[in-house]
Amino acid sequence: MGYSWSAEESPATLTDDDTGEVVGKVEFRRGEGVLLLDHLWVEPARRGQGLARRVVDHFAADARLRDQKIRPLCGVARRMMEGDPRYEDVL
Repeated sequence: MGYSWSAEESPATLTDDDTGEVVGKVEFRRGEGVLLLDHLWVEPARRGQGLARRVVDHFAADARLRDQKIRPLCGVARRMMEGDPRYEDVL
């Protein structure tokens, strides 16, 4: 099973390639040099499979490519990202 990532506009989405179903997303706004991460969501039936981490990883990779920082306003995303060395460069 594969997934496709799309982040050109909000919400950025993770889609199951087999079903076409959006299984995870990040709602965000663009500020000056910062992406405001408002909401992280994973399809309830797919929680516990590491998809939230995959979504955050993709979102962080996109921020790096755009030389932007992320301000996680969503409590779940903030708890995932803050204190994790994988994200220090984008926070």
